[in-house]
Amino acid sequence: MDNVPGIEDPTLDESDRRNQILAEARAIRAYSYFHLVRLWGSVPLVLNVPANINEMQPPRASVDEVYAQIIEDLEFAAANARTTAPNKGIITQGVAHAILAQVYAALPTPNWAKVLEETNATLASGYSLFGSYDGLFEKANENNSESIWEMQYDGWGGAHGNWMPSVIVGTGWKRFNTPSNDLVKVFDAEGDEIRKNSSIYFLDASTELWSDAFWTKDSYPYINKYRSDDQANAYFIRLAETILLKAEALNELSAGGWAQAKPLVDQIRGRVNLLGTTATNQVTMRAAILKERRLELAFEGYRWFDLLRTKTAVETMNAVIDGAGNKLYTISEADLLWPIPQTEVDRNPNL
Repeated sequence: MDNVPGIEDPTLDESDRRNQILAEARAIRAYSYFHLVRLWGSVPLVLNVPANINEMQPPRASVDEVYAQIIEDLEFAAANARTTAPNKGIITQGVAHAILAQVYAALPTPNWAKVLEETNATLASGYSLFGSYDGLFEKANENNSESIWEMQYDGWGGAHGNWMPSVIVGTGWKRFNTPSNDLVKVFDAEGDEIRKNSSIYFLDASTELWSDAFWTKDSYPYINKYRSDDQANAYFIRLAETILLKAEALNELSAGGWAQAKPLVDQIRGRVNLLGTTATNQVTMRAAILKERRLELAFEGYRWFDLLRTKTAVETMNAVIDGAGNKLYTISEADLLWPIPQTEVDRNPNL
C-alpha cells in the first residue's frame, strides 16, 4: 500500500490495475483488523510501514477508530476491486460488500440499514445458492456459484497446502475442535439430518489410546466439512451467510420485519428439506435466525462472533452442558476479549 502508488508504469492506470491491487490489499487489511477488533477490542492501528522506533511502538486505537478504518478500506475495495476474477480466492467487489455487511452487523451499535444495503449489493453480484448442501464441501465443487470468498488450496505439499483436515478428522490421535454434545443435540432436535451428516460424522475410535470426557469412543464425532480424502478448499464467505444476514437486518429494522425475513430463512431451510421457520414475531425470528446460522454455518468460523455481536455469549456459554448434563462454563463479560500477551506488552510499553 505504501509502494504501489509510486510505481512508474502508466499501463497500471490505463487498466485500473493500480487501484485493483490497492483494493485487494486494503480489503485484506480490513479483514485482518475485523478479527483483531472482535478478539482483542482496542488494538494498535498500523497503516504505514513504520519509519522509526516510535512508530514501531504505537498505542492502542479505540474500537471506533479501528472500525472506521475497516469501513474506509472496504468502501475503497468495493469501488475499485475487480467485478469478477478467475477464482473465488481473489477479492472482488462482491467480497468487499459481503465483508462490509458483516462489519456493520458487528459494530458496537449495529447499523442494520447499512447491513441491508451491503447484503443487497452482494446479492446483486451474481451469486446463487448451490443445489446440494453436502456438495458444497466436495472438491469437485470448488469455486461454485454460492462461494463468495474461498481459500484456494493445492493439496498436501503445495505452496498453499491444506493441512486442516488432518488435524480435525480421522483416527490416530485425539483431534482438535471436536463437535460438542450441545451442537449435536440441536441438530437432532431440529430434525436436521442433511446438515448434521454433512457437518459431522461418527467413527469407532475404541482402539485409540486417548480418552474423552464428553464422548464415548465407540461413536466419536469428527468434523465432516473439511474432508481428508480430497483436500478441498475452505470458505471464508458463502451466499447462505449473506442471505441470513439480510434476514437479520430486515427483522431488526422494524417490528414487522420478521415477515420479510421469513422467506429468506425458509429458502435456506428448504435446501435441506426442512419446513419453514415457525417464528411469528421479531423476538422469535431473532432466535430462529441465530439458530439457523449455527446449523447452516457450523465449523465455518461464525458462531463465537455471532454470540459476541448479538450480546448472547455469556448467557449461551453459561447454559452449555455436556452429554451427562454437567454445566461446562462459568464466564462473565470480562472473558469476552482476549488479553494482550505479556510478550507484546514488553515489546511495546504503549500497549
